[in-house]
Amino acid sequence: MNVLTDGEIFQWGGNAGIVRIVAELLSRMCAFDPGLAVTLFTAGPVSQTPPSCSGINWRRLPNVKKVLRPGRIFNKRVSPMVQEVVNGMLLPRDDDAIWHPSYYTYPKGRSRNPYVLTVYDMIHERYPEYYKSDLDRAFLVNKRRCIERADTLLCISETTARDLQEMMGVDRRRIRIIPMGVNEMFSQRPIPAATSGQKPYLLYVGNRGRYKNFERVARAYAAWPRRGEVSLRVVGPDWEPQERAMLNSLQLGDGGEIILEQLYALGLDKQRRDEKLRELYQQASALVHPSLYEGFGLTLLEAIACGCPIAASRIPSTVEIIGDYPIYFDPESTEDMQVAFSSVLVHGRSNDKEKAGARILSRYSWDQMAQLTLEAYRALAERK
Repeated sequence: MNVLTDGEIFQWGGNAGIVRIVAELLSRMCAFDPGLAVTLFTAGPVSQTPPSCSGINWRRLPNVKKVLRPGRIFNKRVSPMVQEVVNGMLLPRDDDAIWHPSYYTYPKGRSRNPYVLTVYDMIHERYPEYYKSDLDRAFLVNKRRCIERADTLLCISETTARDLQEMMGVDRRRIRIIPMGVNEMFSQRPIPAATSGQKPYLLYVGNRGRYKNFERVARAYAAWPRRGEVSLRVVGPDWEPQERAMLNSLQLGDGGEIILEQLYALGLDKQRRDEKLRELYQQASALVHPSLYEGFGLTLLEAIACGCPIAASRIPSTVEIIGDYPIYFDPESTEDMQVAFSSVLVHGRSNDKEKAGARILSRYSWDQMAQLTLEAYRALAERK
């Protein structure tokens, strides 16, 4: 069975959850099915190396942006179209190969190819007020076109599937629910000893903009009576200028109680980054997960695997995936967040929570995701 996929997400910067999904999925599918042949192509430099195994053929295609000048004329409109033509000419012409992109890529000139599309979430559609640029509008048009074209749609949660049906009228028979997993390394023990003199801390992991709702967390933390006792550690990219201004206005800037952990900026390889992240989860008093919306919420499973308590916004995907494990709060109320911060410090760890965490983790694995995806491929190949 042959599969074509773009490696676009490996050209992104940062620790995008989608990068982890695709890397885990590709390597494990190849391990389960020795007959699987994946052609993964990229055009331009990658920020993270794609997985390497005998079933994956990584094709580095020419990047047209290097030859089209000036950039202000060609790169915004012409370059993507020319790049698609180049990709079409250089990729293998196999009408039976399944096209399964890493993100929302439409197989130009390959209408005969079976097409599988993973729908990660419906954030852009749920919160259009955050996505008003020309690029955002173009993305939405392209995403809809990909969804309409796909033969099989893989959704990472029931929440995403329901939103997809409600917002785009997709027939449920085209959808398969294939949830994510968590890497086994996050479950490794023992918990390392905390650094001498280190204060207890709440932990925030991931991007911070738009629906991620980090600003409310910062404002809730700044007004929290226990702020002087418990710090807030943030794993993610460097502060944006507007974030620095906001933190300074809350007296949380340099010398304040917020500590930024830029794991990617440290130049660590993937294994060391994950080990450092695991250590942060294991030593944290709680993970704070304040999103207004998520398609799944990978950090939730990572935290549970590390035995980390969770204070989370009550949103459909989180309730679906981890049930009553967290201390919940209203994501639009800083006062409710403060109550949850205090409560999770007292009630976050217990034998009942640990047992609940084990039950939750037993339902999710990357191996299961790989096997279910292979089943979707085979079912589509039989139909075609």
